[in-house]
Amino acid sequence: MATEKQIKANKENAQLSTGAITEEGKAIVACNAIKHGIFAKTLVIGGGYIREDENEYKELLDNLTETLHPNNQLEHLLVEKIATDFWRLKRVIRFETASIHAFLRELVANRYSDGNFMNTVRDNSQLDKGIAEKRSYIQWNKKYLKCLREGIATFDKPEWDGGGVLVDIEDKLLLVCEELGIDIGEDDDATFDFLQDMIKKAGLTEENIREALITALENKNEKYEAEISEMERQKKSNNEADAFNAELGSLPSTDNADKIMRYESFIQKSIAQNLILLRNLQRV
Repeated sequence: MATEKQIKANKENAQLSTGAITEEGKAIVACNAIKHGIFAKTLVIGGGYIREDENEYKELLDNLTETLHPNNQLEHLLVEKIATDFWRLKRVIRFETASIHAFLRELVANRYSDGNFMNTVRDNSQLDKGIAEKRSYIQWNKKYLKCLREGIATFDKPEWDGGGVLVDIEDKLLLVCEELGIDIGEDDDATFDFLQDMIKKAGLTEENIREALITALENKNEKYEAEISEMERQKKSNNEADAFNAELGSLPSTDNADKIMRYESFIQKSIAQNLILLRNLQRV
C-alpha cells in the first residue's frame, strides 16, 4: 500500500507529464493510434451507386510518397493522412459539381413546368402504361396474324370477327395500300368501298392482301418490341437516377453550402499543417 509520501510524489510527477503541449507534439501523439493502411480500407466508397476507385486512391498515395520521401513509420502515416485529406477534398469538389447539376435540373423543371416545352422524360408509371399498351398491340396482332396464316380471315366486308379479334377491314386495307405503295390522295375519302376499288385497280388478289398484311403486322410488332426495349431502358435509367439521388440526399444539401465551404477550408488547413509537420520531422 502506497504511503502518503508516495501518493504525493505520484501526483507531482503526473503534473509534470501532461502530454503534448505544442501543436506539433499534439499532431505526433494523434498519430500514435493510427495503423498504417487503415485509411485505404475505410476511406474509399465501394458500394451502392456511388463508387470510388481504390486504385486511384492508391495511385495518389504512391505519388505523394514518392514526392514527400517519408523515412519512417510516423512520416509514412503523415503522408497517408495528407493523401486522405486530398481524397476528401476531391470528394467535396465532386459534391459541389453534383449540387450545381441538381440546381440546373431544378431550374429547367421550373422553367418548363407550364407545358410550353415538350418534355420527353417520362416517369416509370407512364412508361409502364406505355409498355402495357404496346404489348396489348403485339398480342392482338399475333392473334390476327394466326388467322391470316390459316387463311380464315376475309376482306369483303367492313368488319371481320373471328379468332378472338374484331377487325376493322377499312383500316387494314389502308395498311395494305401503305405497305404496297398504292398512292392514296390526301383529298380522297379513304372509305372501305374506295379502298376496295383502289386494290382492284391495282390487280391485287385476296392472297396478295393477306401477304401484305402479314408483312405489315410483323413489321409493326418488331417496331413495338423495339419501343418496349427503349422504355425498359428508360425505366432502368430512372431507377438508377432515383437510387443515386437518394444517396446524394445523404450528403449536405445545397442549403448547407456554408458548411461545405467550412469543411473544405478545414481539409485544406489540415493538408498544410501535416505538410509542415512532415518537413519539420524530416529536418531533425
